[in-house]
Amino acid sequence: MLRHRTKALLATAAAGLVTTGLVSEAPADAASYVGRVDAHHGLVAHYVPTAAAPRYGHYANGARIRLVCKVRSVSIGQNDRWYLARGSARRWVSARYVHNIGAAPRWCGDSHRSRGRVTAAVLNRREAPTLRAAKVGTLHRHDRVSIVCWVDGLGEGAGDTQWYQLGNGTWVSADHIGPTKRRVELCA
Repeated sequence: MLRHRTKALLATAAAGLVTTGLVSEAPADAASYVGRVDAHHGLVAHYVPTAAAPRYGHYANGARIRLVCKVRSVSIGQNDRWYLARGSARRWVSARYVHNIGAAPRWCGDSHRSRGRVTAAVLNRREAPTLRAAKVGTLHRHDRVSIVCWVDGLGEGAGDTQWYQLGNGTWVSADHIGPTKRRVELCA
């Protein structure tokens, strides 16, 4: 009889902890995204999400990578998604060579996008956050843009210090976007 009361008491206490939020299921956050490298010679990581960027590390074939989030950038093998790998350094890897274990990473940035206006006479939209990336369109002074998140640039010259990813998946230099009402989130 005492054993049944103890079990009932423990079950009630555990239920109370869950409903008060002291114990809960693991959230679907950055720590819960994992991928496995599926590339015969391993996978090169880059400082920004493009293979044209400097190499910033390497993962062996079969290695498990903790992933933070994803963005759109230069297409590799018909896959334009890039994953930010979790760790002390900002390492971007092509999703083409990562097999998700469980859920795919969330999109970078938050769900409340910032809005800005173009301040340059003409602003090139690029497929990746670097001046070397292909131009995929243009914007003009006073055009409004929806900003998803930002990354540091490679510092290759004026206009390459910080980049915004727009709602359509293209990238623009943050130097040519006017002040936003909301703080733009880091792509993380």
